[in-house]
Amino acid sequence: MKICQVCVPLLALFLTACVGQPKTYEDCVLNNISGKTDELTLETIDNVCSLKFEAKKPPSVSIPMHEAPLNLDGHIDVRKEEIECLQCGNKITTLLEGYAYNGSDSWVITELVVSIKLGNDEKKYKVVPRYSSLPPFTKRNFVAEIEDDLYEKMKNGNYEWHFSEAYGYLK
Repeated sequence: MKICQVCVPLLALFLTACVGQPKTYEDCVLNNISGKTDELTLETIDNVCSLKFEAKKPPSVSIPMHEAPLNLDGHIDVRKEEIECLQCGNKITTLLEGYAYNGSDSWVITELVVSIKLGNDEKKYKVVPRYSSLPPFTKRNFVAEIEDDLYEKMKNGNYEWHFSEAYGYLK
């Protein structure tokens, strides 16, 4: 009887491993993410799935913003944060952070360019969505370092912004 108690779970594990192998990065993440909310666990799942499917990802190309129905949406904000660095000492850095929503049903976004307009000046920052890609119909956070003077100008909220460029591949 004890042999059967051990064999059944092993058989179930074996069948899951054979039948349930993900065929894409997105399937790998979805198969392993169920019910998990710990940031470190989620990042580990992303890293393992990225390594497994890196060679299978098509190269990123520039997505024509006016032709592709990306239906991008998002939000940005600025903040200062102290970063602990063992080699360089603690430093205060200025961050542009936000999120992007990919409303496209066919593009996986790997990079976005955020354009920020303050009066006559315009700055552009390339950002990478958290977990390295933004599949269709998902929302992901991003963070980029910016200059201190831009933080000072943006903190009062008197600026305009938009996603000016996108890079990715067809799903």
